[in-house]
Amino acid sequence: MNAVAGFIIAYLALTTCGLPHPQIVGGNDALDGAYPYQVSLRNLTLDSLSHFCGGAIISEHYIITTAQCINQFENPYNVYAVIGSNYLNATDAIVYQAKNLIVHAGFNNLLRVHDIGLIQVSSNIIFNKNVQPIALSTTDRNFDDYPLLVTGWGDLWSSGLAFNRLQEIIVRGYSHELCNRWAYVKETHICTFTTENEGFCHGDAGSPLVADGVLVGLMSYSYGPCGTGVDTQVVGGTNASAGQYPYQVSLRQNGNHFCGGAIIHEKFVITAAHCLSGKSPDNISIDVGSIYLNNSEARYLAHKLEIHPNYNETLHINDIALINLASKISFTNNTKLINLISYDCNFEGLELNVTGWGRLQPDGLISQQLQQLEVYGFSQKECTETYSNFSDNHICTLNAYNQGLCNGDSGSALTYEGDLVGIVSYGRQPCASGYPDVFTRVYYYEEWIHKTINAGSNQQLNIILGSFMTYLCILFM
Repeated sequence: MNAVAGFIIAYLALTTCGLPHPQIVGGNDALDGAYPYQVSLRNLTLDSLSHFCGGAIISEHYIITTAQCINQFENPYNVYAVIGSNYLNATDAIVYQAKNLIVHAGFNNLLRVHDIGLIQVSSNIIFNKNVQPIALSTTDRNFDDYPLLVTGWGDLWSSGLAFNRLQEIIVRGYSHELCNRWAYVKETHICTFTTENEGFCHGDAGSPLVADGVLVGLMSYSYGPCGTGVDTQVVGGTNASAGQYPYQVSLRQNGNHFCGGAIIHEKFVITAAHCLSGKSPDNISIDVGSIYLNNSEARYLAHKLEIHPNYNETLHINDIALINLASKISFTNNTKLINLISYDCNFEGLELNVTGWGRLQPDGLISQQLQQLEVYGFSQKECTETYSNFSDNHICTLNAYNQGLCNGDSGSALTYEGDLVGIVSYGRQPCASGYPDVFTRVYYYEEWIHKTINAGSNQQLNIILGSFMTYLCILFM
């Protein structure tokens, strides 16, 4: 684990599945003066100071918290640090106004990395028995199954009010190996595990994590309803609307959905090679024109399956294929082709869209209604650390835990500003477990796609330069 400024690592708390948000449920009332370093961060709303995050005093000039807590404020004078009391409504607490907000230069709120910041207060903090700094950890440690202390004023329940009195809870360090089954965790994180009805809640972000009296971490994020324990929930897409993705197709084998694909020509559908490997065109068809699996607008039979000649199933490389249809597709409002991106692009940090009918749960049934999900391009370098076979002809995306791709989504389209940029290839099981998803990068196969379609249809494939936004992507790569 890397130390921040040689002292502290960011802290990741793990409770349950769902969207990540700062989440203390099931703790105990802290004794007065027990944690003199504890800070309540406030902002001015309706003529009163409202608690929004925690923090810790580390010197007479500085308070440490998470970057997510202070990154939202353009003016530091809107932030106040309240210290010296366990009670949010205390009248004898001491208030210091912020002078400067310092967010770690590498902070990424989407990926929750380098989630650390400092608040420089406008006047020196006066120490007494109820106001003291906490020492920072100066050595790296393995906290697996080690008892750790967290304090904060987070909600009583996920939909409740904040505690008035400071709460304390003992959590245990959780191994990175196990934590990575539930969330994408870096070495700059510490992972903890709590039982049902114990954990963190809204208002706890930035709160200190303490081991043997020294500060080792800060509350960064957790998953799901506060204090609900580990559970498995729906892979987090939303229902698509009729006609929203007219290029989307359902690949069928003997009438049963098994993969997704996209219409790129009146006689060709693009999909993943692993969807078609070992299959015969005789029992393959595609359903088009509907967001519902049981109500397609039309069905077309496959004539020939064109798998990339260099496809390697073991290494997941060149995972791309075309289906040459027995008849031309009749285009309608609900059935249209999609343009292929005609330039390469660095998608890191860009918002992309993926659709599919994959399983709603890792061991559940496939969705009957087409699902859509916004994902974000992830660093190629970071993805290589997760998947050793990741290469430049892949695109990597990462989203929140419990949001991602699952069985049945393979072959579906990844789009940017309405243009096809990728094909769902592979990810780590179980589905949507906080690891990156990997797509075949369509641009790298433009020549092969052209040749295959021209040979199979005797027609020139017209690849249209997509949107103006795609062009801008090229300009600023």
